[in-house]
Amino acid sequence: MHAGWNFFSKRLYPTSEVYMTALAGGALILLPLIFIYWPALQTFPLRVWMLLLGAGFFQALYFSGLAGAYRHGDLSIAYPVARTLPVLLVLIISYLLGRGGQISPQAAAGSVLIVIAAFFLPMRYFGEFRLRNYFNLTSLFALMAAFGTMGYSLLDDFALQLLRAPKVLGSSISILEISYLYLALEAVTSVLWMVLFLLVDVKLLSADSPDRSRTTPILPSVLMGLMIYVTYGLVLMSMAYVADVSYVVAFRQVSLPIGVLLGLLILHEPGGWLRFSAVVFMVAGLILIATG
Repeated sequence: MHAGWNFFSKRLYPTSEVYMTALAGGALILLPLIFIYWPALQTFPLRVWMLLLGAGFFQALYFSGLAGAYRHGDLSIAYPVARTLPVLLVLIISYLLGRGGQISPQAAAGSVLIVIAAFFLPMRYFGEFRLRNYFNLTSLFALMAAFGTMGYSLLDDFALQLLRAPKVLGSSISILEISYLYLALEAVTSVLWMVLFLLVDVKLLSADSPDRSRTTPILPSVLMGLMIYVTYGLVLMSMAYVADVSYVVAFRQVSLPIGVLLGLLILHEPGGWLRFSAVVFMVAGLILIATG
């Protein structure tokens, strides 16, 4: 489903407005959870609210970067780059935070293999090394999306660890309930940050001057928002069952082959055999991580 909504958004002429509509629609669907579990919110530590605010910022950064990357580049390039770089970034941060002992050498090797494979994605044929393939707006926006993914993944993991503690929510409601309640709150903060980005017209996010005359498709955008939150809710639940969040970030890349194939076969993007080979190596890296 993750690859599906990315493909869907690529076909919609993605802008920040499209993603904001998607996030707002998803937030409205999740809003009843906030009212149902209102008493539980009273037990939230201040630190969780601060983490939620930060996670919403990084979510907005991710979707804004993704919108720019998809406007300028192929799905079979932008999607893998935006999704693989956070694997290495989260591993580096985990080591810096003193949690390196929880990451096996095999898992680290698998993550590095994924990133190396991503190096070949912009090439249409082997040996076509051109700096412009890497230093362009697609790469810039994809890097922005990658930093966004890294940021909200780490902050979400920290916040959920606090909420799952027995003295907070862990003894009163299930992991499923905690995950989707947290997701509902994060959806609201993400929308607020997206609105702020649009209001202040951040130059980096609008440097490519997207066609603002296009009408934002409401129903398809809301459907995309529903897909986004259903899939990410499952990701939040999985964080309760791993030793380190880098494993979750890495395992999410299982959708990469599907996303790349959708771009190559349906959107008729160039560089088929080489990009497909790169994805094969990415899958090999995923296997190393999953078994490490």
